[in-house]
Amino acid sequence: TQFVCDMDEVDGVTFVDSATNTIHFWSYQSIGTVHLVFKGRKLIQKQTFFSAGDKRLSNQPHVVHALQQNDSTIWLSTNEGLICLNPLKNTFALYNKWNGETVNELRYAAFSPDKVLWLGSGPSGVYTFDINRRKFIGNYRNNKLDPFSICSNNIVSVYFDRCGNLWCGSYGNGASYTSVENNFFSKHMINKEESMNNVIGLAVDGDDNCWCLIEDENGFWVFDKTFSTSRNIIPRTEDGTIFDGSINRLLVDGDEHIWCAGNKGLYLY
Repeated sequence: TQFVCDMDEVDGVTFVDSATNTIHFWSYQSIGTVHLVFKGRKLIQKQTFFSAGDKRLSNQPHVVHALQQNDSTIWLSTNEGLICLNPLKNTFALYNKWNGETVNELRYAAFSPDKVLWLGSGPSGVYTFDINRRKFIGNYRNNKLDPFSICSNNIVSVYFDRCGNLWCGSYGNGASYTSVENNFFSKHMINKEESMNNVIGLAVDGDDNCWCLIEDENGFWVFDKTFSTSRNIIPRTEDGTIFDGSINRLLVDGDEHIWCAGNKGLYLY
């Protein structure tokens, strides 16, 4: 390991720019965002956007997620709406209107295979955004009378699998899956008597099984690829004792191993 720089941020996302051989870090879960650029293991640039002294917006945005498209286009999911930031020119545009309604409390962003931006929000389900026309083009919300609507309006994570299908993790009501071609969502939940269904992370293995982390449940909840069955797996440590820590992130590698990051360090399952 090598110490690189001090910073006060608690969370962030990295982007590798192969054209310039640089690594970009964008912080989130705070007011504004800090942009760090590394090259050859050295910090070569540091920028701060929408900090306390930045008066370009009437309200300082709370950045919840950052998605870098390229070196001149960053999409920030914020409580004030969607911000398109150009860090090279230090310019930005705020997008927060859809059919006359205010779009706010955005939680997460991901690109579909055809480069449409899909955004999870706190109060209003999932929005779609056309990056070429720079406008919102769709919104998917929960409808209790529609069995094919999204599982919740409080969506905290959005993920596209290798087939281009969309997965949405909610806070409090399980997960939803859909093919982007038909937009009929299927809902998958644990028995409500057993869990609050706060899905905080998910990953898909090589057999298309979905591994979920549930906030108030130990271990993993695994749905098979048909979502007809689910099972709870409680992992054990190398000495045979039950792992009693919390897991916050999952990553499935090419060898069908699962890397688990949690409060007790890094584990390989």
